[in-house]
Amino acid sequence: MDRTRGDGGRGRAGQEAATPGPVTRLLRDLVEAPPDERGDTWEKWLRPGAVVGRFELVREIGRGGFGVVWEARDRELGRAVAFKAVRAAGPAGRREERLLQEAELAARLSHPNIVTLHDVGRSEHGPYLVLELLRGRTLADALARGALPPREAIRVGVEVAGALAHAHARGVVHRDLKPGNVFLQDQGPAKVLDFGLAHAFGRRKEDGGTPDYMAPEQCRGAPEDERTDVFALGVILYRSLTGELPFADGGSAARRFRAPAAVEVPGAPGLGPLLARMLARDPVQRPRDGGEVLEALAAVQRDLERRPATGPAAAVRTRPRTRRRASRAPPAIAVLPFVNLSAAADDAHLGDALAEEVIGALARIEGLRVVARSSSFAFRGQSQDLRRVAQALNVQTVLEGSVQRAGDRLRVGTQLVDAAGGFHLWAERFDRRMEDVFAIQDEIARNVARALSLLLAEGARPAGARPPADVRAYDFYLRGRHFVRQTRRASLRFAGEMFARACEIDPGYALAHAGTAEAMALLGMYYPTGGADLALADAESARALELAPDLAEAHAARGLTLFQLGRPEEAERTFERAEALDPGLGEAFYYHGRICFQAGRFEEAARLFQTASRVREDHQAAFFAAQATEALGRHDEARALYARALEVAERYMDLNPDDPRAATGRGVSLCRLGRVEEGLRWAEQALAIDPQDAGVRYNVACLCAQAGRIERSLDLLQEAVQAGFGTRAWLERDPDLAPLRGLARFEALLAGMQA
Repeated sequence: MDRTRGDGGRGRAGQEAATPGPVTRLLRDLVEAPPDERGDTWEKWLRPGAVVGRFELVREIGRGGFGVVWEARDRELGRAVAFKAVRAAGPAGRREERLLQEAELAARLSHPNIVTLHDVGRSEHGPYLVLELLRGRTLADALARGALPPREAIRVGVEVAGALAHAHARGVVHRDLKPGNVFLQDQGPAKVLDFGLAHAFGRRKEDGGTPDYMAPEQCRGAPEDERTDVFALGVILYRSLTGELPFADGGSAARRFRAPAAVEVPGAPGLGPLLARMLARDPVQRPRDGGEVLEALAAVQRDLERRPATGPAAAVRTRPRTRRRASRAPPAIAVLPFVNLSAAADDAHLGDALAEEVIGALARIEGLRVVARSSSFAFRGQSQDLRRVAQALNVQTVLEGSVQRAGDRLRVGTQLVDAAGGFHLWAERFDRRMEDVFAIQDEIARNVARALSLLLAEGARPAGARPPADVRAYDFYLRGRHFVRQTRRASLRFAGEMFARACEIDPGYALAHAGTAEAMALLGMYYPTGGADLALADAESARALELAPDLAEAHAARGLTLFQLGRPEEAERTFERAEALDPGLGEAFYYHGRICFQAGRFEEAARLFQTASRVREDHQAAFFAAQATEALGRHDEARALYARALEVAERYMDLNPDDPRAATGRGVSLCRLGRVEEGLRWAEQALAIDPQDAGVRYNVACLCAQAGRIERSLDLLQEAVQAGFGTRAWLERDPDLAPLRGLARFEALLAGMQA
């Protein structure tokens, strides 16, 4: 994936294309050739009957931004192909390594909605590509006659989104998506042409004169990623539906400041808002990649197909958006993890915790866009060029800081920086007692708000989440939150101890009681060894609600406890209350999704898991969203969601390299995407991180089952179950274990488990 998001170009493209392939070698030859050898001699030679290698030209069938296409005959295989004579335009210097890798990956793409590249070579006349021969016309030709019927426009959009989802999951960005690069076959699905190759051969869209489909960041020369393609598809879909471009004032980059007219299609209420997001000027406000677009467009398509096919066609309407005076993009900020300067290793959590609290407070300021923790924390431990950070995260301002504890004293240094100008908007150092940490958090948030000319919203701190009477309770609570996220047995036990210490110090601290209940209920979920853990979860979740009836975390912990106590209907109502109190509490949606999944209600489970993944960017939620979608038989959507789960797991592992759950989640996603050997390597890494944890063994067993290593899977699964992991109800539903079902050894294992 194009890694403008902060991994320094170490994405999957670099991993898979470490050995130069034919496209890479060809591009390097062209780049390093003397200028007089980069000329284009094809035009003098292209004619019917001409032969290059084993290909005999038949007739010219088209011209594109970087080549002339002929129908040709493969004289060895006896098949008709498309022969593309490439006009090389190599720059004087060596081309970017990432671009070479991406071009090589593009050559390997295999998807029903992407044209197949058969061969690549170079003759005395210049370089050439050999592709599958398509019969039909381009979308550009079709749109020259006007808009498409809504059903056809959305069908084409879904198929193009499918191509983007496949490519984006493999690290390839098109960068030149336009109607001329979408081919409508006479028989068969739409095909996307020139994936990643026009750019690699030195032909950017500016050269081709098609700025109408360029994203704003392309117009200003900023870094491009998957959202560049999302914007281009939005323009294509808008024009396919309305017959007009969304931005009517030509190729000026300034047009991107004006919102297009809203599109309304009867029977497809989700289409207009989706198009508005795809065409957002700010890339962060667009769907993340082709997978997310595919998911949303497929839902729109299903809505439209529910309308009677025999009735009148749905008429597309456009409605001008209300114009605002002095409209400008909302201010955006990234909070980097605070550098921990404390001598004690046990204080390592302080910097992250303080930054997280500030992120939470800022997120409640109306009109301020705050980058998610998982994105901003990806820059942990790097020598910061704040301008690069801001550009990667698409923000104007960056908050960074440091924290140091000595005894009961806490020293916090912060600075708010205008990244473009490099000057400080605000900076301050706090040297206070540890119990003043809550005041410090609030003061930082208020000063940032003041510096950005905003007002801090009322109720910035969550309802019921009052600070504890003793700051030591808060310290133990933070430690508990850090470990409960790991969901390993030892981690959950330790988290429970930390929450219990917080409750001992301040018996009225509702968040700590909720944390205890969550840790104990999770132990009951993953390691059901008896009733003591659930009894404690029951008591502690009830106490949390008694102390803070409007605390969303208390309702989420109570819902999880009720679920484990076998009261799913009550649990669902409790989760719904938590979701209403705090729509940003991902845990509520995630645990609610597990209830629906276990009950076989996969449609609801998929929706809840996707919401959980979106609000807290959690790799487990993203993976379960893919599983639930696959269980519904929607395999293309599921594949796109597995690609998203893989991306989230990779980012999570950047922040938590020693978390074996992320390693196995990454491995299973890779297997589901066809990258089996790579997935198995991650399984072995997970076992090396924590060879004793039964949950890790269960996850690796799932991965081995998917990879066809049946005996290895059964061995690990038996070890996990014998160590007390899991319930029969979950194993019976887990799609990862489908290859084991019906085997005598697996059925015997189930028979010996509790329900």
